[in-house]
Amino acid sequence: MRLPPTLLLTVTLLAGCASLQQEAQDAVIAALPSPHGTSFSDLRQYPGAVVCGRYTAPDLEGLRTETHDFIYTGGTAYRRPSAQQLALFCTTEPAAALERELGMGPWENGSGALGRIHADLRALSDAIAAHAAAEGDVPFGSLEELVPPSGAFLPALPKDPWGNAYRYEVGLGGRSQRDYRLYTLGADNRPGGTGADADVGREHLPYLDRLARL
Repeated sequence: MRLPPTLLLTVTLLAGCASLQQEAQDAVIAALPSPHGTSFSDLRQYPGAVVCGRYTAPDLEGLRTETHDFIYTGGTAYRRPSAQQLALFCTTEPAAALERELGMGPWENGSGALGRIHADLRALSDAIAAHAAAEGDVPFGSLEELVPPSGAFLPALPKDPWGNAYRYEVGLGGRSQRDYRLYTLGADNRPGGTGADADVGREHLPYLDRLARL
């Protein structure tokens, strides 16, 4: 017996929601130090493949249980998200939330300046990760190490929509590799600002990646 097209679509969408919610629960459980006896509640799915909810799990000693919010997006589980992360991810209007919470925008379906910055930051971040995998650490001197003749991780370095080079600052080090900052200061090329003048960095990629999935 063949299902009507509208019913088949409904069944498919429901199966997809259930699958993503299970994926989210599995990711939270995998990140817990003591996952046995964990339960979930208030699970909700939002546009851009985001799941928000709450989990209750034993503490490290197993003497009591604690309940926390969580967010799952892009393969990552945030087990104790901040209020700002909840506002940015757990919403049906993520572009409006980005403007309200961080002063960034407009998104313009990824076709405007913010969409271009997202594409550039994603490409640069992926190239830096490839460099770290090949060389054991992120570029120490400058982003020039990613492109010929120094490297072959990118064909050329992008510039932001206003013709400025993306800023790159390397930290002192971490457990396995140095941390770094990667960002643009926006149209005014000065710290701070909103709209086109907003500073946008790699720390904002999870929010922009989510918008790009819509």
